[in-house]
This record gives sequence, C-alpha cells and structure tokens, in this order.
Amino acid sequence: MITKLFKKHEHESNAKALIALFIFLLAVSILLLFNQYQDNIIATDSFSLFLALTVIVFGLLFSLLYVVNNQKISKKKAAHSRSRSR
Repeated sequence: MITKLFKKHEHESNAKALIALFIFLLAVSILLLFNQYQDNIIATDSFSLFLALTVIVFGLLFSLLYVVNNQKISKKKAAHSRSRSR
C-alpha cells in the first residue's frame, strides 16, 4: 500500500531537487560573499576570478532549470500523443 504512494521515478526527482538546492545555495552564498567583501574583491585583482565563478555557477543553475523543464515538457507531449492515438 505504501509503495503505491510513491511514484516510479521518485528517486530521480529527489536527486534533481537536491542538486538544484545545492546549486541555488551555492549561488546565494556567492552573492552573500560578494556583498560582505565587496570592497576587497573590487580593490584587488580577484574581481575577474570572482566574476568567472559567478558566471559558472549561474550557468549551472540555468542549465539545470532547462534540463528539468525540458523533461517535463517531453513527458506532457508523450502523454498528449498517447491520448490522441486512442
């Protein structure tokens, strides 16, 4: 009875949610670090490195959002095509 409550791909969606949470927390921590040490980052030569790190993290965040949304759209299309064929 309990197994009927869980979806077939529950582990996959949980893993995606944990990865998304990790990337989001990483992006927020970078933002907070920049807010805290803004003067030191800009005054030294580490601003370009910090900017590159920020671009990489937000690129990971947007690519993860694209992958998750792309799979949801393909599942909807597959379900829609199955219902039309009946």
